[in-house]
Amino acid sequence: MKPKLISFLGLLISCHAIANERVDAIVSGKLTFHTPNEAISLQLNQQHCLLTSEHDVIQDKMAIILTCAKQKQVLWDETSTNGTVFIDEPNVNMHWAGDMDDDGKLDLVVSINPKYSCDQKFTYLSSKARAGELMGLAKIGELSCC
Repeated sequence: MKPKLISFLGLLISCHAIANERVDAIVSGKLTFHTPNEAISLQLNQQHCLLTSEHDVIQDKMAIILTCAKQKQVLWDETSTNGTVFIDEPNVNMHWAGDMDDDGKLDLVVSINPKYSCDQKFTYLSSKARAGELMGLAKIGELSCC
């Protein structure tokens, strides 16, 4: 009887490890921002980061930038739409921030909307980062415009 109990407990523990929940970051600021140079402050495991936007209306350019300590990375810019969408009343919406891939580093799920009538969700994971990057693009949702 004891071997069955031990194997059941082992199964229970392994299922708990598989079902481990994502770790959330501490997020400060508005979760949606519409104007340039606004920021969302993110903190995970003593690492403090800022997610900011830059927007040049005259040149029709936009960038979403993540800065952690002295490291800076452009996560998204107007070239990401392959020229299919003009920048018009852009906004960024933070869906989630934390550690999704269980490596102790910041991951993000955000909608980056270059045009007021468009929406596209992006998932960035630290485990997908290339050399010199904070995170890499793991998943991109379909661009929908109405």
